[in-house]
Amino acid sequence: MKDNFPLKGLGTYKLLGETCTENVLFALENGIKLIDTASFYENEREIGKALNRTSVKRENFKVTTKMWTDEMRSTTAECSLMQSLEKLQLDYIDYYLVHWPVKGKWQTAYEQMLKLQQEGLIKKVGVCNCTEEHLQTIQDSFGAFPYLNQVEAHPDFQQKAMQQFCKENNIQMQSWRTLMFGEVTALDDLKVIANKYSKSVYQIALKFFVQKSIGVIPKTASKKRMLENFDIDSFVLSEQDLSAISALDSNQRSGPHPNNFDF
Repeated sequence: MKDNFPLKGLGTYKLLGETCTENVLFALENGIKLIDTASFYENEREIGKALNRTSVKRENFKVTTKMWTDEMRSTTAECSLMQSLEKLQLDYIDYYLVHWPVKGKWQTAYEQMLKLQQEGLIKKVGVCNCTEEHLQTIQDSFGAFPYLNQVEAHPDFQQKAMQQFCKENNIQMQSWRTLMFGEVTALDDLKVIANKYSKSVYQIALKFFVQKSIGVIPKTASKKRMLENFDIDSFVLSEQDLSAISALDSNQRSGPHPNNFDF
């Protein structure tokens, strides 16, 4: 884990309206220290209401947002960031990310983000959905790897090569779709392990990545499920169980490939 990066965060994709505001507020009031959003999610304003209402001090939570593909094609990182800051009611973003590596555009956006970081509007610059080759391009172009790479990763697609690359180069890896849209409950081996620890399959899947210092950002509209998802600090998976989960990896991506997306 990098410095004080919160490995457990609340994902907010498809959380909208007052439900979004209430869930973000509930997460913060219950010790969740990272809220993950993006301009594409169209909920930054609702999240901003929660950030404005919370009793938690600003220095005690982190916010991630992202520059969308169309924004990279049509505007600057500064313009996109200022819109996000206004909606989120924030003076700075903790983690500002390139959402997808748009060919011919993403490196320019990344360079602009680095300048905004120097101005204090961004604490850390990162990326989403980047391959090892994209990450190496950043190092070659700008002299340093990004702080964070948020990628699809779950028991069926664990990204072991990416895990190793990030570890070797001090890049914080973070998983999206960790729970496979709930389909982790269909994995019988996870059910066996969950019964062993008296935990849910969701908790086991999340713990598997967190124990490897890989961040997770599960989304749920259920406050009860939210508390359950993050109640994973009281146990440690054995090496045998880590190996059993590792063996579930079929290396099958369910989302778009970073080199071949059409949005």
